[in-house]
Order: sequence, then structure tokens, then C-alpha cells
Amino acid sequence: MSVHVAGRMKKTRTLLLIDESPDDTTLAALQLSRNSQDVRVEKVSDPITFAEHLSRGGFAAVITEYDLSWGNGIRVLEAVKARWPLCPVILFTADLKAEMLSEGLRLGLDGYLPKTSSGFLRLASTVFRLLDREAPLTPGTGEAQRFKKVMKGLATGIFSGTRASGILEANPAMARILGLAGPEALKGRNLADFIVTEEGREKWRAVLDKAQSLENAALTLSGGPGHNAWIRLTVWATEDPVSRDCIYEGMAEDVGGWMHAEEELSKREEALRKSNAELKQFSYIVSHDLHEPLQLVSRYAQLLLDRYGGKVDREADRFLYHLVDSAQRMQERIDSVLEYATLGAKGLKLVPVSFSGLVDEALENLKTLLEDTGARVTYEHLPTINADRSQMLQLFENLIGNALKFRGDNPVRVHITAAKQEDGWRFSVQDNGIGIEPAQQERIFGMFQRLHTKSEYPGTGIGLAICKKIVEQHNGKIWVESEPGKGARFLFVLPEKVSSEPMERAVEANG
Repeated sequence: MSVHVAGRMKKTRTLLLIDESPDDTTLAALQLSRNSQDVRVEKVSDPITFAEHLSRGGFAAVITEYDLSWGNGIRVLEAVKARWPLCPVILFTADLKAEMLSEGLRLGLDGYLPKTSSGFLRLASTVFRLLDREAPLTPGTGEAQRFKKVMKGLATGIFSGTRASGILEANPAMARILGLAGPEALKGRNLADFIVTEEGREKWRAVLDKAQSLENAALTLSGGPGHNAWIRLTVWATEDPVSRDCIYEGMAEDVGGWMHAEEELSKREEALRKSNAELKQFSYIVSHDLHEPLQLVSRYAQLLLDRYGGKVDREADRFLYHLVDSAQRMQERIDSVLEYATLGAKGLKLVPVSFSGLVDEALENLKTLLEDTGARVTYEHLPTINADRSQMLQLFENLIGNALKFRGDNPVRVHITAAKQEDGWRFSVQDNGIGIEPAQQERIFGMFQRLHTKSEYPGTGIGLAICKKIVEQHNGKIWVESEPGKGARFLFVLPEKVSSEPMERAVEANG
């Protein structure tokens, strides 16, 4: 009986057995040889021997272990299918895993068996069943059975053919992708008839003329009336050594849904970008335009309080006091909105920033508050990173100032560290203050989110929102870890690294 052997017709069937275990190889070869008189097993345990067989051809099937010191069974599968796409490949391994099989089947794996007692007994029947079902894929020959039985239900389009005869076989999914009634409408057709762009047709001509394989080529196809399809095409091609005809198998993945989703997402991103720009401009204009009249209201309210305070009655004094206080608080809020809206409006000015020097500067700016509170701030192992220096200074001033503001009964202690990790440098600002309830730890990064009254702790409630915006503009993230009464630990990650300068220093106030 004649069978197809990697592009040639031979009576003796040569099987490549790829394994590095001598015992497993001997047992598998014995099982294969004892079940057929026309089988010759070639044992392969190193990449050089495998490469020689792959180049020379002449084998009917490949049985490979997954775990190899010089690669793995999936890479063997890829190499065989790229050179000899019609040759069956069986994965015979001790530790079959779902992800391994998923990748293998996607790449054209024909069979798999676990390397167990039962697997060894079933090995020969599995291999010979695959060999016997294969038919030569040449002009005028019969159908390839695996496309009828295995590929029929796949959502991925599968097709095969030759340069001389066009497409010989296709599954229903391939016809559906092209908007055709069924696979019969593809038979005898050249795929170039459906490719829209000249660049795409040029790629397909290279497949047919040079037996050149394709991997994940993006193409636009036009099938039925008014039907366009966007696909990702992979083709395995080889030249028949007898007829010199190009033989190919292809897989087409419909990516039209992804493209439409990506286009819609792009439109939404553009609309959001425009909306954010308009909102930023609006915030700036409103804040700027309100600034002057509000200052006028505040000044006149203060003049009234200075001139008539204590001269009318207590209720009038109370009204005037509230008027002054409200005008001042509104002024603070407008200033905060203006600061938030204009933060990074001109883009980031990224330069190498020494965070040790940066913290020194922040502490110098907070010197009076440090002395008033008797705080001690220490830091260690702070790197140099590409960042916007003015924004980073504001970030540390806000975080350290926050620790000084929300202090407990004990002397204030703040410790700053940085550690290198996979996604960048992680900074920590740890204090021993009043702490934060777990339920409030996300809320505090919102604008004007206060957990205490103004009489308890002054401020507008926008400082941490500014910190969050600064970190996110540097493609980083910020969060807090805290328990009430046990202080707070603010952490943020910055991805850009230039160099590091390990050092340890302490800055103390009041001795």
C-alpha cells in the first residue's frame, strides 16, 4: 500500500521519534515496529539530527515529547508544519496540559497521548490511524478527510489547495467569513480573487510562486455582494518535489469585530480627550473670572466687619463674620480648582530628578511647620528618576504636609523610602498620625473630599486629588494603607528610572 510521505510516495513508512529518554524511546519504537512490517523508526534526541531530517524529508509522521532540553514539542510542531504541512505530528508526553494542547491544536497538532502505560499501548494505533486517513493533496485527487471531520465545526476559517488548481477544500467558517453560501463556492478559486489591496495580493503571490509561508498577515477580503472581511491569515506552503506545484494550507481568523470595537474605542477616546480639554478650559475660565469679583466681596465684607463690628448688635457681628469666612473659603476653593485645572496643562517637563534633593527642598519649604509641630522626617534609598521636578516637589510637600496636619498626640514621625520593583520605583511615605478608616481610603483622593470639619483640620480637601493627578500624569498609581489610630502609609509607583543613589539621611526639627 502506497502512502503520502512528507511530499513523496514511499512504501516504507519512516517515523521520527523525538525524545531524550533512552528508555521511553526504546519502548515507543518497539510498540510502533511490532504493529507494522513497513515501519522504520528514526530516533532523534538532539537539534542537529532533527534539523537534518527536517531538511531531507522522507518521514511519514513525527512523534515528539514536549519537554526537550533544546526546545519543546510545540516548537517541533511549528518547524514540521512550516516545512511539511501535511505531515501528521503527535504529541507524546508525560505531562499533558490544557494550555499546551490549546496552542498545539491551533498550530495544527494532529494527535496527542499521555506517556502512560495506556498511552504506550495506544501509540501505534493512533499513529497508523492518522497515516491511513491522509490523502495526497494534489490536483484531481480526493478530499482531505480532516477538513470534513475535524475542521467543519471550527469558527476559524480553514482552507487548502495548490497553485495549479486553486482552493481544493475549505470549511464552512471560511465561506461564512467571505459572505459566501458555502464551501463549494470557494473550490477552484484563487484566494487572490478575494483580496482587496495590491499589497495583500503581492503577499499571496509570494505564497504561490515561492512556496513562502505567511504568519498573521492582516488582509481585507471582499466576498459576497457588499461584504468585506478583515482577517488575520496564516498559511503553510511547500513545493511538491515531483510536480513542483505549491501546496498550501491556510487559517483565516475573522478580526472584523475587534477592528470595529477598536475603531469605536478610538472615537470615544477622542471625544473624551476633547471633552477633558474643554472642561479644563472651562474650569480655568470660570476660576479666573470668579477670582476678581470674589476678592472684591471678601474685601468689602472685611471692611464692614472692621468698621461696624461691635457697633450694631451681636447678630450683625455674626452675619458679618460668616460673610467674611464664606468669602475666604470660596476664594480658597476657586484657587484650588484653578490649581487642579492647570496642573500639567503645558505638558510634563521630564528631567532626571534626584528625589533625595527633592525631599530636602520640600522640607526646607515646610521648615516653619516642621518647627511648630516638632516633627522628625527621615528618608533613605531615594533614586534619581525622569520626572517633572516641580510636580514631584508639590507631591512631596502635599504628602508630608498631610502627615503634619493629621497628627496624633505623639510627636510627628514621617519616614520616606523607595524600592525598585518590576513596574518601576515604589515610594512610601509613612506617618504616625490619626490614620484613615478603610472605607474612606479611596474616597480621600477625590476633589473636596474631607473626612473632618474645617474647625478640626483646615484645608480645602483637594491636596490628595492633586497628588493622584500628579502620579497618574507620570503613568503611575497611588494608594494608601492605614488603620485608625495607627498612622497612614501613602504609596505610589513611578515607572521611569534613570539611576539610583542609595543613601540615608535624617532631617529633624527642634533638636
